Formats: sequence, structure tokens, C-alpha cells
Amino acid sequence: MATFKSAGASVLGRDDIGALAPGMAADFIGYRLERLEFTGSLHDPLAALVFCTPVNVDLSVVNGRLRAQEGQIVDLDLPPLVQRHNAISRAMIRNERLP
Repeated sequence: MATFKSAGASVLGRDDIGALAPGMAADFIGYRLERLEFTGSLHDPLAALVFCTPVNVDLSVVNGRLRAQEGQIVDLDLPPLVQRHNAISRAMIRNERLP
């Protein structure tokens, strides 16, 4: 993949953005267009992303770190997080102190 320094990075006075390269702050996402929600839209992938409203990304890299892979958040212990959110929701509905 060819990379280049963007003019936007220069305008912002940043030398850590503007290219997909080692040591750069890179954010990007990826979608598998063969999923059901994209059916019939492969003639215009950008329109598919806008109008088909995909729920999950298949790949996400934030600040050069892998954050989601194959639609799942990387390095997240989900059950305790769901339990905490449910406890907060119950407390709010009952007008109790938040845990």
C-alpha cells in the first residue's frame, strides 16, 4: 500500500499523523462487504457504508493499536462490563445511589 504525508498533518503542525507507517498515529476501520447487510450494494461500497448502517466494524485500529478484530473488541472482558452497566441501569430506574 502506498502512503504519503497529508497536507492536513502539515497544517496542524503534526508529524505523527498523515501516513500509514510504523510510529505514526493511525486510525482506520475495515468492513467485510460480503455480509448480509451489504447485499446488493457492492456496486458502490461507500454508499453501502452510509446507507446500509452496519452495526459492527470487522477491523478497527486506533492510534496504531488493534481495537477490534473479526467484529469483536480486542482485550475487553465483556461480562463484567455488561453486569456493571445493568447494575447502574437498575439503580437509576429505582432512583438509588449508583454502584
